[in-house]
Amino acid sequence: MTQRKDGRWLKVITTNGKKLYFYSSEPTEKKAEKDIQKQILAYREKEANGVKFSDAADEYYESTHGKIAETTRHRYNSHVNRAKEYFGDEYMKDITIKDIEKFLGQMVQKGYATKTIRGQHSLLCLIFHYACVNFNLKNDPTRYVTVPKGKGIVTREALTEQEQKIVNDSIDQPFGLFAYTLMYTGLRRGEAIALKYSDIDFDKKIICVQRTAVYAGANDPIVKEPKTAAGKRSIVLLDCLAEKLPHKNADEYVFTGDKVMGNSWYTRRWKEYQKATGLIVTPHQLRHTFATILYEAEILDKDAQSILGHADIATTRNIYTHIRETRISATADKLNAFINNSQNFKNESKNSQTKDIPYN
Repeated sequence: MTQRKDGRWLKVITTNGKKLYFYSSEPTEKKAEKDIQKQILAYREKEANGVKFSDAADEYYESTHGKIAETTRHRYNSHVNRAKEYFGDEYMKDITIKDIEKFLGQMVQKGYATKTIRGQHSLLCLIFHYACVNFNLKNDPTRYVTVPKGKGIVTREALTEQEQKIVNDSIDQPFGLFAYTLMYTGLRRGEAIALKYSDIDFDKKIICVQRTAVYAGANDPIVKEPKTAAGKRSIVLLDCLAEKLPHKNADEYVFTGDKVMGNSWYTRRWKEYQKATGLIVTPHQLRHTFATILYEAEILDKDAQSILGHADIATTRNIYTHIRETRISATADKLNAFINNSQNFKNESKNSQTKDIPYN
């Protein structure tokens, strides 16, 4: 062991052909030797046990900064925190296939959707792969895990005729124009929030969708281009909407003026709208309602895809199929009710006539 010019003590050891340097700022050589021996023991223990899950998860998450979209990082953050809460400081080498399956199984019991559980598993795969590359982890159990199914996708139904009438009649309520716009454009929430008057051509009756607002866990959104090329599109400005929209400065946002809408502001206004109208509705339901309007107007699925900004025609066709099946189901209910009522009426009439027949 030697003492450097800066006063610190240095000891060099060789492990597996690799030189390792340990330093101590203790005043005497004896104390420095004791301090460095502790460091060496801690290092060898770490080498033997490997990396802890929480440390690897944190380091992986930090490594994604600037490499993936902020919305994706926000989703990853939820998965990372959930996994850290479960595995904590457990060494990754000790985590087995059964441990991971038990973790995912608990998510099923808590009512998480299949999509969320699959996303959780995918994030675990990324963390374990990162540990294999950066911490010399020998085994990746995530490759052999069977991902369980969680809660099925809840289909958001379109608004009923009565609910649509409420939206039509409530345009002067807090946030009423926002809801009305969603129902007659099919815009996504972020697309409507980022809409400026410069995007609206009142003469040609066209709305150009060229940006969206993304919150990614923060109050102030990031305004950027739509995620896919299909999201950047031109849609028809319907007459019923054109006559409701005021004409203002081109640079102003339609619903908030000179500043884009914050998340807390949006949440507060949307709750006010629901309270004022009595509607328990989501922006996505209003978008789905517009898709239903397109279907009932017999707009071809390919044209509907362009209007709604779907990257994949299959998405539009699935929506159309769902609407069609809903219509068939509703028609069947009406027919069954009509036939049952008709048969009951005939039976009642027959019974009534039988009672009138005198017995000899």
